[in-house]
Amino acid sequence: EDVMANRLVLKEMLLRAGLKIQMVENGLEAVQAVKLTQFDAILMDISMPEMDGIEATRSIRALTDPERAGTPIIAMTAHALKGDKEHFLASGMDDYLTKPVKLELLLSVLDQWLHKEKPVGPLAETDNQKTVPSPTPEPEYSIVDKEVLVQMALDTSPELVPVLSNIFISDTQSRFVKIAHLAQEETWADIGLEAHSIAGSSLAYGLPSLAVLARAVESAVKSDDLESADKTVKELLAQGPRLVEALKDYLSHLEQ
Repeated sequence: EDVMANRLVLKEMLLRAGLKIQMVENGLEAVQAVKLTQFDAILMDISMPEMDGIEATRSIRALTDPERAGTPIIAMTAHALKGDKEHFLASGMDDYLTKPVKLELLLSVLDQWLHKEKPVGPLAETDNQKTVPSPTPEPEYSIVDKEVLVQMALDTSPELVPVLSNIFISDTQSRFVKIAHLAQEETWADIGLEAHSIAGSSLAYGLPSLAVLARAVESAVKSDDLESADKTVKELLAQGPRLVEALKDYLSHLEQ
C-alpha cells in the first residue's frame, strides 16, 4: 500500500488482531520482501508506483521457491470495476477485498487462507466487495460520513481516529498540489494514479463525495478522454479542498 494514511489504518487493524506484519510501499518492495521472508499471506494493493500489484503478483508467482511463489495473495482495491475481479484472479491473485475494508471481513478472508484448506476461489461477494459500476456522478452525500469514522474507531481505537485522519488530510492536500502541477504539464497518467489514491483514502476517511470526484478523474484518464480529464481535474481541485476542510472542521468539533 503506497498511501501512508491507508497503510496506517491497515497496520492498526492487523496489529489489534494480534498478527505479525511487514509493510512496504510498492510492488517492487513487496517482491523483494517475499524473496527474503516466507509470509503466510500477502495483502496487495493494485495501483502503486514502481510496480503495481498485478505485476508484483506475477513476479511472486514466478519465483523458483514453490512455497514463496504459492503464498496466498489477496488484492485490495479502492473500487472494483466490472471485469476487475476476473483480471485479479487471472493475474494469480487468490482473493480480493474492496477498500475501505472492515476488520471483521478482513479477518474472515485471512482465516480462509491461513487456517483452513484453501478455497477453490474467492469468497462470495459481500456488501463490502460487490463490483461497482464505472464512476459516474452520484446523489448528494452528507459531507462527512460519520459512520465510517465510527467503524474506524471500532477497528482501531477512538484515540487514533483524529491522528490517522489528520495524516490523511495532510497527504490529500499535498496530492491536490501535485495534481495541479501535473495538470500544467498534462502528465495525465500520473494524475490518474494520484486520483486513484485519493479515491480509496477518501472512502476510508468518510468523504465519499471526494471519492466520486477523484474517481471521475481516474475514469477519464483511463478512457484517454483528455477533455473530460481536464474538466474533472478542475472540479476536483475546485471542490476537493472544501471537502477535506469539512473533515478537519468535524474533527475539531469532536475535540470541543
